[in-house]
Amino acid sequence: MKNIAKKFNLKLIGIILLLGFIIPLFLLGMENFSLSPKYLQVQSVESNNIEQSNAKKEVVSSFSTDYSNSPSARKYNIRLALKSLDNVVVKGGEEFSFNKVVGKRTEERGYKKALVIFKGSYVEGVGGGVCQVSTTLYNAWLLAGLDAVNVKAHTLPASYVDLSRDATVSEYIDLVLRNPYDNDVVIKTEYDDNKITIKILGKNRGFKYTLKSEILETIPFEEDIIELDEIGENEQFNGKDGYVSRLILSVVKGDRVVAKRELRKDYYKPQNSVKILRKSPLN
Repeated sequence: MKNIAKKFNLKLIGIILLLGFIIPLFLLGMENFSLSPKYLQVQSVESNNIEQSNAKKEVVSSFSTDYSNSPSARKYNIRLALKSLDNVVVKGGEEFSFNKVVGKRTEERGYKKALVIFKGSYVEGVGGGVCQVSTTLYNAWLLAGLDAVNVKAHTLPASYVDLSRDATVSEYIDLVLRNPYDNDVVIKTEYDDNKITIKILGKNRGFKYTLKSEILETIPFEEDIIELDEIGENEQFNGKDGYVSRLILSVVKGDRVVAKRELRKDYYKPQNSVKILRKSPLN
């Protein structure tokens, strides 16, 4: 009987101690209390570490593009991709893959249908608008003095950036960037209803980097005439010239350009005008 009483007393003491630990926590308002306090601490510390680490870094570059006239689905896709990039750290000597970080643009992952450039034409596709995010990142990255390993232009000029400053991405085309320095850099993203901004946080090395787009050749568009055997009004769709362009990077120290080089050269396809001719009801 003594052994049974002893065991009962030990259990009772254990229950009292446990209640004495849990009840004060509820009184302090910990509605989401979990019996894994270490896990909660780790999450909190990691979040604080990001903020503290970013606070120690300078904004070494910033680049914005306008999307004020974009339809709501396109804006939604852009913001979804921006959230995937925010607070991403690229360590010194490492490469960054846009497709790996942002992931596939599918309806299952929340992306919507919007216009994309495909084989020289505007068509509707899931994830339309994400190329504006990759383009904005590409420019911010270069303005921070970092390297681009793989970048590809659209087949048509993008409305939100100068020629040879765009960076298309798709299931088969990736934007790959590299941090050539020893120090880590952090990608920060922002947006409002009119523009998106990407900043690169890191170590300021005392240089300023500028980008200049140059048109090397203008390729005139041609006119396509389509005659239809039907009654109706004629239609006219305006064409756009194509271009051969290049991108020049300048490195500035103080008020002096210390280096200049061509980063890339691109070809943008002309868009022919289209005239549709129909029969007049008087004929």
